Amino acid sequence: GGPHSPLAAAVAARLGRATGLPASMVCAYRDEDGQSGALDLIQDLYSQIPDIEYRLVQAEDAAELTAQVGEDTVLVLGAPGGGWLQRTFFGQGAKLIQTAPAGAIVVRSAPRRVFQEMTEPVYTSPLHDAQDLLRIYPQGCLAVSDAGKLVGVVRREALESAAPGVIVGDLMEKPVSVSTVDALDDVRDVWKEFDPDPIPVVGDDGSLVGGIALD
Repeated sequence: GGPHSPLAAAVAARLGRATGLPASMVCAYRDEDGQSGALDLIQDLYSQIPDIEYRLVQAEDAAELTAQVGEDTVLVLGAPGGGWLQRTFFGQGAKLIQTAPAGAIVVRSAPRRVFQEMTEPVYTSPLHDAQDLLRIYPQGCLAVSDAGKLVGVVRREALESAAPGVIVGDLMEKPVSVSTVDALDDVRDVWKEFDPDPIPVVGDDGSLVGGIALD
């Protein structure tokens, strides 16, 4: 399900024809919930590149997938991007951390994404005393997290005008965030609300996983 699945399949098919070696498109899915989506992808790809074998493989991550391929297999991967499988191949940055036994070929560049540049999250609790927070954090805009979830953001102006005893939860605004898989160029409008502080980054389940500050 990565950003360049058709290109990766086409390159694998071309390499197979050029070398006389068997080539196949392997579409991985984590669990039964993802199986139908993987099947739809394979059917779509087959209509574009019919001269290659296609098969589904259930795998939790890249390591489990590569463990199911042959000893002489070379993987052709779409460049690092937003798909869950790409992230397990490339980790939090662009460095390839998992290969097949005979190596890997990475095709075409992709936009750099938030997960490749993000840092550890900086946040506070909604129960934190507003005036205490002023002495702890210098940020002009700070993420507010409750039980690991992003629940809001609080601005320094609101903290400075708060009466004694007021907590962050009474001052915070609605949460503003970007996703781990957003392209960096796509989050610049959000950056205007936080500059120079990091934008909160959330995972698929709304959990606060990091912060991203742009140059």
